[in-house]
Amino acid sequence: MRGYQRDRVLTFLNPEADPLGRGYHIIQSKLPLVLAVIYGKGWLGSTQSELDFLPESSTDFIFAVFAEEFGLSGCLGLLALYLLNYCSLPIYSRPRHRIPTVDYWLEVWRFYFFCLCICQHPAMVIGILPVVGVPCL
Repeated sequence: MRGYQRDRVLTFLNPEADPLGRGYHIIQSKLPLVLAVIYGKGWLGSTQSELDFLPESSTDFIFAVFAEEFGLSGCLGLLALYLLNYCSLPIYSRPRHRIPTVDYWLEVWRFYFFCLCICQHPAMVIGILPVVGVPCL
């Protein structure tokens, strides 16, 4: 591995080893989850984004800001809304034709969007996935 790749993996495994350097972003993204508790601080009450502790708080760490403002109940509600949106449209599990139609490929795109993009932000904020600095869309 190259040096920056090795550093990224080591930071992912132990961000507290360099809390003011490489691990700063992931530590600052976990703090709103701890500070928000159940109901959060309210709309525009996020201290992490207002005081610029979170870099790119409107893209890479938007879930951390949302978690601090609306708490655990808001995060679970948001994920429930995404799941409801995903399950509300018909799923084409059995194509009628041998050749996949446009509806089939739209369903594949929706599945990709739900699994990778919507689950990516919470997983990065919690620390399950490494923070790569690339927003999904």
